[in-house]
Amino acid sequence: MKPIIFFLALLLTSVHLTAQLSDDFSDGDFSANPQWFGETGKFVVTAEELQLNDLAPASNNTASLYLSAPTSTQDSTTWECYVRMIFAASASNYARLYLAASSEDFTGPLNGYYLRIGGSSGSTDAVQLFRQDGATSTLLLSGVPGGVGGDPVTVRVRVTRSVAGEWTLWTDYSGGNNFQAETTATDATHAIGQYFGVVCYYTTTRAQSFFFDDVRITPLYLDNQPPVLTSVQTPAPNRIIASFNEPLGVASISEEANFLVSGIGTPTSAAPVAGDPASVELILPSAMVNLQNYTLTVDMIEDQNSNVGGEQQFGFTFFNIQPPAPGDVIISEIMADPFDQVGLPEAEFVELYNRSNKIIRLNQLSFSAGSSAQELPDVLLLPGAYVVVCDEDFVPDFTPFGAVASVGSFPSLTNGGARLALTDESGTVIFEVSYSSDWYADVDKAEGGYTLEMINLDGTDIYDCPGNWRASASSTGGTPGQQNSLFGVALEQLPPVLVRAFAESSSEISLVFNEPLSFETAENTGNYAISNGLTATSATLQTPDRTQVLLTLSAVMETGIVYTITARSGHKDCLGNTTANEVSVKAGLAEPVSPGDVVINEILFNPATGGSDFIELYNRSNKIFDLFGWTIANTADATDGEKVILTDFTLFPGEYVVFSPSRSDVLAQYTVENPGALLENDLPTLEDDLGNVSLVVQNQTIDAFDYTDDLHNALLNDKNGVSLERISPDQPTQSDGNWHSAAATAGYGTPTSRNSQYADQAPTPGAEFVTLINTTFSPDSDGVEDVLTFAYAVDKPGYAMNARVFDAAGREVRNLLNNLLLASEGILKWDGSANDGSRARLGIYVLWVELIHPEGNVERVKLPCVLAGKF
Repeated sequence: MKPIIFFLALLLTSVHLTAQLSDDFSDGDFSANPQWFGETGKFVVTAEELQLNDLAPASNNTASLYLSAPTSTQDSTTWECYVRMIFAASASNYARLYLAASSEDFTGPLNGYYLRIGGSSGSTDAVQLFRQDGATSTLLLSGVPGGVGGDPVTVRVRVTRSVAGEWTLWTDYSGGNNFQAETTATDATHAIGQYFGVVCYYTTTRAQSFFFDDVRITPLYLDNQPPVLTSVQTPAPNRIIASFNEPLGVASISEEANFLVSGIGTPTSAAPVAGDPASVELILPSAMVNLQNYTLTVDMIEDQNSNVGGEQQFGFTFFNIQPPAPGDVIISEIMADPFDQVGLPEAEFVELYNRSNKIIRLNQLSFSAGSSAQELPDVLLLPGAYVVVCDEDFVPDFTPFGAVASVGSFPSLTNGGARLALTDESGTVIFEVSYSSDWYADVDKAEGGYTLEMINLDGTDIYDCPGNWRASASSTGGTPGQQNSLFGVALEQLPPVLVRAFAESSSEISLVFNEPLSFETAENTGNYAISNGLTATSATLQTPDRTQVLLTLSAVMETGIVYTITARSGHKDCLGNTTANEVSVKAGLAEPVSPGDVVINEILFNPATGGSDFIELYNRSNKIFDLFGWTIANTADATDGEKVILTDFTLFPGEYVVFSPSRSDVLAQYTVENPGALLENDLPTLEDDLGNVSLVVQNQTIDAFDYTDDLHNALLNDKNGVSLERISPDQPTQSDGNWHSAAATAGYGTPTSRNSQYADQAPTPGAEFVTLINTTFSPDSDGVEDVLTFAYAVDKPGYAMNARVFDAAGREVRNLLNNLLLASEGILKWDGSANDGSRARLGIYVLWVELIHPEGNVERVKLPCVLAGKF
């Protein structure tokens, strides 16, 4: 072995002396010149190479050797080493070269830099440089993919570091000295390192397959400067970690008298920090006060080269960082739909607020939206402080508003609503809220560009109350990182409403309220009454939504019986608003459905601009149905033609239910007599001109309607936002004459209530095969006899109908029908329009109808009628 050579550069500087370290193992050992330390029993020198030689390996192993090799950024430094591994590197078999480490224990926490040779699966292994901070490693640069991916692995590496911390990787994959520069990176986190060494990670079969040679480090750092106090950490109220710029002598930092904390005094204990020789742990005689400023004074601190420092002081503030408990940190603002910008960055975000008196480190928390979760960064959140959490790409955009904590990929927030949660490292829920687009309480702001703001941030158990959230009142659309614009606004004072009920089983009923309830009143069985001799033996408020109460019954329900459930007065919502009156709803056991039991009763397929479609169903039977799992289909659309009903809703005889993708839009555009029967559910695509609506249950079509915009009143100037209403639920769905535009006086739609154009079942023709249902009509869209309707009935199939309208002078005004092939019975209409599309004049008219059968039968009838109007 060649002896270690020190070239002293006696330049009379006060900073350092320089030297070089090299070892080519030509003397056959590693015990001197220089002396290697560590697991010496697992290494030998073979053929002038350092070889791993573990004679009793386990299934997975590590072995290391190290040298004292101090280096510093006060000079440029070069490291060289030859590495050979006679196998293909893998995740279980690879090597590390520690270039500059603060500790000789390479398997424990330390500060420094290392090269990794291999360590991945496959043939893409590269030489990589990492920075290590304690137990955490960060990749700084990576060489050519596959450079060390072969079998065997041979490489000679050279790494240089400039005074400014610029690292350059040089390699020769033949093992020679023809170095090629591969890549660079800049990092000056750790200015000084004390140790160089090798670490082998290996399985049983690779215990003698690692070789190292030609180690060279230049220059070494010979320190003649005393240590400098660089930082103070406060992991606990009575503990301080003081860190210096270089490893320290144990004797000086074990002397308590060398340390003094203002307002506290001399520590009761001073000791080195395990794995970090540049730091000392101080135990104080009394606890520090949260958010108070202190000064640490140190004196007579010696480094490992016997350089002794004088008095130094370091000011710091004690942050009593504590783990968050449920409710300590809350989500106070939500931007789910930023894409109609008002004044904020076009990015989703949430705002967090620390409502406790603790200082909380955010990296103890994870944020989730639905099933997607992200760990939060290491940011301190002080009591009463706000912080914006957003995607890392938008940090510059949000920084002007306040503190920002970024995540690598911010979870997508659903515009319509989702569950958001903060959980700690053990999975405990610190905060959760399930927001909805209804919470904006403003249809225009719900379209985008505005945040949802929490109004009362300090209330108890009211965070997920819809009444405690509202669209931001800020002109910019929100207040990220700042006090909410709604701070101090009065909360809504409306009590909860029992909306509906459905049978979970023959012995259980679920009650659905319009907002979250208080546990206190919701789970009191005395607050409920049930008809037919039943009582509630238990009441359980369902979480997390808290809008449903599950009642367990004293006896089973019977099929075909409609039960009445009453919520007595005294129910409280989550804000404490209390009901003053009783509210009753119905429940019953679901029965099998047959075609025609439930019919399509009203459809809005051409909503006003920006509006939403809706479909109304009507139960014309005497049976009870649960609509969950039924399908609404558009058989004319092959791409988006089916949507499943996802709500447990009980439809009773003679009742209506309406489905729309936007419940809030229908509520805003139309008079909804029964909001509990208006359900938000996706619908198939409904084209504005024509299409199909079918109701399907277990592959059986219950009802179907082929609609067209020609069924609208021809006199309408604008059909947008006007629904098509069924005239009679007992006449055929596919009868064109059984549909008409909703009346203007009814707001052009009657969702959840009887249609404005409703007519009793048409009279059955007797001797006359055609009968007028009304003899007078006024097409003024007031919902009262807006159309002339006439019913027909024939005694056998095959009839075709012709129909004309003549005025009192015998002139044809409207050619209604030509050879219309008839069903056995049906209903038809005249909307008062003339052949040219204009409105016919007021007066007396004659409806002329002719029926022709292929067997030669011909029937004709003339029926007088009056087109009336208001004066």
